[in-house]
Amino acid sequence: MKALAIFVGGIVAAFLACAGVSLAAVTMTTAGGSQAERIPIYFPAGPARLTDDAGVVLDETAKEAQEGHAVRVVVIGYGTGVESEADRASTASARAKLIEQALVQRGLDPKLLYVMAAATASDTAFSAPSFIADRRAEVVIERGTPGL
Repeated sequence: MKALAIFVGGIVAAFLACAGVSLAAVTMTTAGGSQAERIPIYFPAGPARLTDDAGVVLDETAKEAQEGHAVRVVVIGYGTGVESEADRASTASARAKLIEQALVQRGLDPKLLYVMAAATASDTAFSAPSFIADRRAEVVIERGTPGL
């Protein structure tokens, strides 16, 4: 079953690469002048669950936040964009909480974490098709003086 998941994941990654979709992190400067990095964590369709690939990204994300002296780590969960608005909100919240738990399990200080949920992903920072973009959470690692 794991081999099938890796195979299917490879097909999706190849499709996204051919479509010119970037799944990499985006670095930006906040209004307050601090540096922030947005890291997408993608989910399969259905209930909130982490894939092996997401686990690897979360390992690196937690390590980067700890070693990079993060002042704040914001987790934003997004809904699937397919179900009712209430279902999207519930799914978004479940994804955000799952990412929060995973980061704490990986040693990130819970005091640094701020968790939010959004029913849909309206931005195009990752230029992903909406069926992929809405099935994600983002981890924003902020360094320097906290903005917002």
